[in-house]
Amino acid sequence: MERLPHEAALGAFVGNELSNPSTLMGLGRSAGVFFEYGDIETSHRIERCDGGFVVVDRDRAREHRAAQFSHVDDAERFVAIRDGLGRSAGPWFEGRATAPDDVQVTVVRETWTFSWRDRSDEHVVRAFGVPEARAAYRLCRVRALAFERVMEVVISPSPMRQLRELGALGGAS
Repeated sequence: MERLPHEAALGAFVGNELSNPSTLMGLGRSAGVFFEYGDIETSHRIERCDGGFVVVDRDRAREHRAAQFSHVDDAERFVAIRDGLGRSAGPWFEGRATAPDDVQVTVVRETWTFSWRDRSDEHVVRAFGVPEARAAYRLCRVRALAFERVMEVVISPSPMRQLRELGALGGAS
C-alpha cells in the first residue's frame, strides 16, 4: 500500500487515530487511495489520478474533486492548510489573497490553476472552487517550507506574521 511522505504527522493533524494515521477509523482504504480522513458521513481522501494526485471530498453519497496536484507533497500541504485541526482564524494576507511572483495563476470558470517551477520540476495545482482556491493560494506561500513548518504556520495565531518572518510573503501576483 502506498504511503504519504508525512502520513503520521498529517494523520494526527487532521484527527485520525495514531495507530492508523492514513485511514478512517474502522474502514480499509481502497486501491489507489493514499490517505483518508473525516468521518463516515463526510470524508476526504488523497488518491492517485491521471497526472498526479487528487483530493476528493465526500458528503454522504455525493463526491467531488476538490483539487488536483502534480506532486503528492503539494496535496499534503493543501490538506494541512484546508483541514488541519486547530487551524488559526488569523489572516494569511493583507486584503486579497495573492500568489508569489513566480507562480502563474489562471482562472477558467470555476477552476483556478497555479503553476511554478521548483528546480527542474514543474508543479501544477488545480483548485475546483472558491474555498479550494483560497487554500491553494495559501499553499503557494508555503510550498518551499518543510512540512513541519507548514503546520506551524497553519496553527499560528498570526499566520501572516509568521509567513513574513519566514520570508514567504515576498512578491505577489
